[in-house]
Amino acid sequence: MAETEYDPKPFARAKLMGHVSFKGWQAGSLLGVVIAAPILAYRGKLDASHLGLYGSSTGLALTGVTTVLGLAKMSKTDMEGVEDRVYRLHYNVGQNRVDRMVTVGAGVGAGAMLAVAIKDGKPSKEVAIAALGGAALGSAVGVLVAAAAGKINAKNMTKEL
Repeated sequence: MAETEYDPKPFARAKLMGHVSFKGWQAGSLLGVVIAAPILAYRGKLDASHLGLYGSSTGLALTGVTTVLGLAKMSKTDMEGVEDRVYRLHYNVGQNRVDRMVTVGAGVGAGAMLAVAIKDGKPSKEVAIAALGGAALGSAVGVLVAAAAGKINAKNMTKEL
């Protein structure tokens, strides 16, 4: 059965804003982890919970910033431009790879930190914060793995040419 062509029209604005917000989370999580790691190491507090807290804080902050900026930009973009961007994103192999790796990483990270927090008997508020921090750590790892996979894939493609 042949694949039908993707139609970007249904919920195009929501799809584009979802993408913009998710990129804010990805960038913020990675940035928070990368910046916090040496600082926490210097202070002798480099562990998953502290690193996750910084990653999730920065991730949430950048999600908010990118969402506001995306809404401002979209207000100046006609529907055809929005649909074109959504269509191109749908078929962008690199974007899809990063999004899948980050989603898996966030799920694994959140699940791992959740399990540890529950096992340690943490109160429910701390369990939720631990899960969010784990999602940020997993997201950062997902971005790095996707970048490495993209480089490996690019090298292999170059060899074939």
